[in-house]
Amino acid sequence: GRNTLFQKLRDLGMLMENNTPYQTYIDRGYFRVIESRWVTPQGETKISLKTVVYQRGLDYILKAVKNG
Repeated sequence: GRNTLFQKLRDLGMLMENNTPYQTYIDRGYFRVIESRWVTPQGETKISLKTVVYQRGLDYILKAVKNG
């Protein structure tokens, strides 16, 4: 499942503990992180991070999971 995959990617050193990819893998073109901001009714600014995986990243992940 999803949680098992995230744990495997953390074990392989691709993702940080918050499931955000390390900069190295973003620079290689495997992932993209999209940041969005919103303001709560109390006036606090919140930031949300969304990780997008490119096809190149899917190919790399598949190969890494099969080998490791």
